[in-house]
Amino acid sequence: MISARVHKTRQEILLAACDSELLEDEAMELSRGFYHEETIDGNRLLELFEECTTSNLLGSRTVEALLEKYPRYKEAVVELKGSPHLLTFEL
Repeated sequence: MISARVHKTRQEILLAACDSELLEDEAMELSRGFYHEETIDGNRLLELFEECTTSNLLGSRTVEALLEKYPRYKEAVVELKGSPHLLTFEL
């Protein structure tokens, strides 16, 4: 499953999402408060992504779910402590 949280300000909507098990990985040092508000599947991730202005996506399941629909982001994927990491921004 995927852990996700939407952070809203007046002008921005940030989607933070990661593979749920990464929240338990002490080596990753992730903030549960930043990444987890609900547990979702890949379809819901895509719905939330379409509404956001910025995204922070971490983990193979999470990033692959997005790349299936948006392969153009593949070149932007980097590795963070062994896990795929993707940041997107709306300009």
